[in-house]
Amino acid sequence: MSHSQNEHETHCPAPPHRARNMLRAVVENIPEMLVVKDAHSGRYVFINRAGEELLGVSKDHLIGRLSREVFNRRQADVIDARDREALKSGQLEIKSNVIHTIDGRVRDVICKRIAIGGKDNKPEYLLNLIEDVTERKRNEIRIEHLAHHDPLTDLPNRAA
Repeated sequence: MSHSQNEHETHCPAPPHRARNMLRAVVENIPEMLVVKDAHSGRYVFINRAGEELLGVSKDHLIGRLSREVFNRRQADVIDARDREALKSGQLEIKSNVIHTIDGRVRDVICKRIAIGGKDNKPEYLLNLIEDVTERKRNEIRIEHLAHHDPLTDLPNRAA
């Protein structure tokens, strides 16, 4: 095999089906929740594995449904309002939120929403990347507490 032939094989793009499979595997295994909604209907069209774990719900329970069909009214209203903001602005929207999962847990999250345009540049999908920051927030609170309290007695430190 000549050097140029070997170089060509190394730089050739993967066949489309391999590229799709690789992208699907990457998206499914992102450690943050990834949700995609249809921008027109507001129905969920995709959720990755991290999303299923965070929400405590299977894809089958979420796909094709509206927020109000999955979450309690108050939480669905917040989700829908933030979705509308992201669709209207056309910009990346980053918000902190507290969510109540389907299986009853309370989680602190950071949501990053952005509209994805279609051929005419009008929003076709709404992408939402959700990071669970519950443990990080708990650790920050604990560190702040330790900075001002004795670790053995838990009494407040004396002022200098």
